[in-house]
Amino acid sequence: MATTTYTGSLAAGTRVDALLSAESNIALHDSTDLRSVITFTPFDAAGSDTLRSPVITVDFGMAAPGEGLTAAGPTTLGEASFDLTVERYTLFLEPTDLWQLTSQGTLDVAAVGQIVAGNASLQFTNMACATFPAITATVGATGTALTVDTVLAAAAALREANASGSFTAVLAHQAFTDFIDSLRAEVGPLQWVPASAEMIAAKGPGYQGRWQNIDFYSVDSCVAINTDADWSSAMFTEQALRYTEGPISKLMPNIDRDIVAGDSSVFVTRVWNDLLGTFRIVGNYFPAVSIAQQGAAVEIVSAKT
Repeated sequence: MATTTYTGSLAAGTRVDALLSAESNIALHDSTDLRSVITFTPFDAAGSDTLRSPVITVDFGMAAPGEGLTAAGPTTLGEASFDLTVERYTLFLEPTDLWQLTSQGTLDVAAVGQIVAGNASLQFTNMACATFPAITATVGATGTALTVDTVLAAAAALREANASGSFTAVLAHQAFTDFIDSLRAEVGPLQWVPASAEMIAAKGPGYQGRWQNIDFYSVDSCVAINTDADWSSAMFTEQALRYTEGPISKLMPNIDRDIVAGDSSVFVTRVWNDLLGTFRIVGNYFPAVSIAQQGAAVEIVSAKT
């Protein structure tokens, strides 16, 4: 008498090797959105893709010409500017009709649209971190792990440059880890600060906490410099960087596609390709990020390996 088994049924074709679970698991990634710590400038550059913003000098010393002796001389009103040039960024995914027919649970065409829309914040963070190597002031040294002393030196550089507002440190993951290692070894007043213990507590990517009036972020978007030997991180105030986003409201009335996801800054279209049997899903985002004032930012260089 033959015994019916699961493995035997697989060979006979009456069972399958595996079933796709109704539960979808998201792969590990860093979803940090830095738009909350960078100042937004509305895009109103009619007739141009570039928005130019002035930076006006207001701190002038006053002269004492003397009584009735010398006429006061004019002072030149110093002025600088920075540009924000919007550009289209896209993400294109194309699942097939068979993929949709056999999709299970939450993994379907609508979910793909949400994934595409969510990548706008990741693109922005990548663009913001890409500006760090262009910052003029620098602390740290190539091939050297980040330390508490270097972080405090960055804060001192901002203070000496008259930067005001909230201090934010955006560090590469490894740079933040090295900073924590240095903080653990601190002796003296800093070891008793409650925020020091909170900073050491394990967390995922993104916001790590506030220490010495500095908000810390750990991200995987910082770029490698010095022939891939170091990380380029940064500390800055809200005066340092500016960003803008092209107003997609001007486009929406003219879109002849099904808009499946989006918000005020990004939209995702879907169209059925009847010849190939695919869903063309395209995300559209029009951002720009620029350094507005060099004195309000400091690049933090630290070892990558």
